[in-house]
Amino acid sequence: MSKAAIEMIFCAIIGRSVHLLKRITGLSALASLAGALFLSGCGGGGGGSTPSSGGGSATVAAATMRVHYYRPDATYTNWGVYSWQGPKNPTTNWPSTPFLFTNVDSDGWGKYTDIAMDTTQTSMQFLIIQTVSTAKDCSNNQQATLTSALSTAGQEIWVVSGDCTVYTTKPGKVRFSSARAVWLASDTIVWPGASATNSYQLLVAANGGITVGANGVSGADTSYPLTVGTFSSLSNALQTKYSQYSAATVLKVPASITSTQLASMLTGEVAIVQNSAATPVDGTQIQLAPVLDSLYAAAQSATLGLSFAADVPTFSVWAPTAQSVSLNIYDTAAATTPSSTKTMIFSPGTGIWQFTAPDATWTNVKYYTFSVKVYSRSANNAVVTNTVVDPWAVSLNALDRTGSNVANLHSMVLNLADAPAQPTGWSASPLLPTLDGTDSAIYELHVRDFSTKDSSVAGASVGKFEAFAASNAGTNGMKHLKALAQAGLTHVHLLPSFEFASVDEVNCTTPNIAASIGAALAAEMAVLTTQNNDCFNWGYDPLVYGVPEGSYSTNAADGSVRVREFRDMVMGLHSIGLRVVMDVVYNHTPASGQADISILDKIVPGYYYRLDATGNVTGQSGAGSDVAAENAMTEKLVIDTLTRWADQYKVDGFRFDIMSLMPKQVLLDAQTALNAVALADGRRTTASAPGIYLYGEGWSQSGLNFVNA
Repeated sequence: MSKAAIEMIFCAIIGRSVHLLKRITGLSALASLAGALFLSGCGGGGGGSTPSSGGGSATVAAATMRVHYYRPDATYTNWGVYSWQGPKNPTTNWPSTPFLFTNVDSDGWGKYTDIAMDTTQTSMQFLIIQTVSTAKDCSNNQQATLTSALSTAGQEIWVVSGDCTVYTTKPGKVRFSSARAVWLASDTIVWPGASATNSYQLLVAANGGITVGANGVSGADTSYPLTVGTFSSLSNALQTKYSQYSAATVLKVPASITSTQLASMLTGEVAIVQNSAATPVDGTQIQLAPVLDSLYAAAQSATLGLSFAADVPTFSVWAPTAQSVSLNIYDTAAATTPSSTKTMIFSPGTGIWQFTAPDATWTNVKYYTFSVKVYSRSANNAVVTNTVVDPWAVSLNALDRTGSNVANLHSMVLNLADAPAQPTGWSASPLLPTLDGTDSAIYELHVRDFSTKDSSVAGASVGKFEAFAASNAGTNGMKHLKALAQAGLTHVHLLPSFEFASVDEVNCTTPNIAASIGAALAAEMAVLTTQNNDCFNWGYDPLVYGVPEGSYSTNAADGSVRVREFRDMVMGLHSIGLRVVMDVVYNHTPASGQADISILDKIVPGYYYRLDATGNVTGQSGAGSDVAAENAMTEKLVIDTLTRWADQYKVDGFRFDIMSLMPKQVLLDAQTALNAVALADGRRTTASAPGIYLYGEGWSQSGLNFVNA
């Protein structure tokens, strides 16, 4: 008989004796104390966990949730379940009172804890934490749906360290659903928390599907041995840039892998399996942003989006991990299928796919999308073809939120230098000199709110950019702003006016809110009825950063109209002595991965968003997926679109939403680029004069691996 079996029988006898002691003596407190002392060695009494009779295959008590947990390092001390919803007695006093993993699974899978549940709840909300370091195994809150059988038969869930999935059946120990390793440079990968004494293999699968089962690794096309190195052996530049990985296990890539081979490998699934004595004990995919920045540094100075030569457009999209990219051309804004599809050409030096039109007939008329064939972890570790708009687009057709949210959203082939994109007088419009923060007096307003109740504004302009145009100088709102300017106001700060996701530009409605007072519910009901199709939103859910918002245009379907009208608004405000500040939201987007309204992640999966230690997109903004401006091409998107607003729309300043989630250096780089624009167009008189004014929210942030703004 095994030692574990003997211990199980002993603990069962002790438990029965304690139960009899309670019944015979009635001294429940004394009996409970005795039970705690005896059963502490049987896996009971730890962190509020309920003693159990065995491992993963044993019967779970009624109204009990058994949480199984596997750690490749077999270090379970002080790890437990912190759950604030679901347990009969939720955990309190963060982080000192979780249900600790003190019970060993009888089948050797890992350890578990039993938690008495409140069967009136529908879900268990929890984190797996380490009480001493307060580390979270998964940075995001985890959830298990409580089944109807819980109250009578109990329930079990399984969690693998480094994998945020909550499994309802026992999974294999080695999972590739997370990305805990980071590829820093062509020859260097780091894996925080991995054992330096184990052996490692780099696995490559062009179409994904790498798994580990009873017979070992399957699904990989190729494998390469990785050797364990030291952080101190890395270049000074790498050590400085990635000091947060100084304690991580360093894995060296074989020198025999050429840059061409590496680039090809990165277009499929790349993963690492960790072996102990030839047995796989852990696996992970790899975060690729650093190595992509290293391999394709030349892209940082390239032109992306649209460029024109004699009005002939060239289309450029950075998609270094794509297996192919096609350009789809649409004859009209409303077209649902392309009239032609062109194969784009890949540049191995930059990671950019490009196509030049045969002539200028598409310009200012046609619309386009990209179809990107790419491997994505978010697509269940498979290769998918995503059709998306250009992240560097200058304009769009109307956003239709019915059905698939961006299924019919197209970029416009619009040349901002041509007449269709310019209101009358634009080329001769005077600019106001820049001011520093000391001399700035700023009035914040919402484009729609400014005129929506102004009876002096013509119907077509109500709630639109055009309400600020010089042609509306005689309206009540513009006369009020002019009076404020004469009294010392210097800037109008516009709440987000770039293309955002929340307003359906085709089908939205303006609710008719009935007046009601006291306990009357008419107003509340009217709001609830229309809240998902209202034409109003603040706009802090960016979709395409360099495009004016369509719902503020008199004709969102025609991509040239919103551009002309935004420029008309700037001219109108400048004409009464007011500079224009844009509220910009570069810290997050409303979605990532394969979500309907995701764009960036469908082109270069896992690149444009900040990832946590397990490879999941962070949500520190509290409003969506955090944008990783610390990555070089993300910074390029930020600076390219900022300079477009300053150069092509003559915006005079920018207010950054949660600026503190961005690196300070990115803001300094942006300031340099924007001040160069102002110097070139005359708003800035000398290199030492005030430039484009930048300000933003500087809330305290934690867990960032850079000096934040």
